[in-house]
Amino acid sequence: MMPETKTIIRKPGSVADPLWYKDAIIYEVHVKAFSDSNNDGIGDFPGLMSKLDYLQDLGVTCLWLLPFFPSPLRDDGYDIADYTSVHPS
Repeated sequence: MMPETKTIIRKPGSVADPLWYKDAIIYEVHVKAFSDSNNDGIGDFPGLMSKLDYLQDLGVTCLWLLPFFPSPLRDDGYDIADYTSVHPS
């Protein structure tokens, strides 16, 4: 008897596809400037989350978030001071 094999379907852009990035539509987002949910003039995570369906409808399959961690800002925010926090602004 042959052992039963399981077929894994790998959809492009899915976690099961190790080469997902080759077909990904990557959209770079500066959270602070993208969508403001509480009308204080500064974009925020709830604002970004409210636009996820819209971004998916555009065909976006991956978001690249610009740095939002606390930083001394000597390297446009890429010089991260604390990987476990969100910059207070």
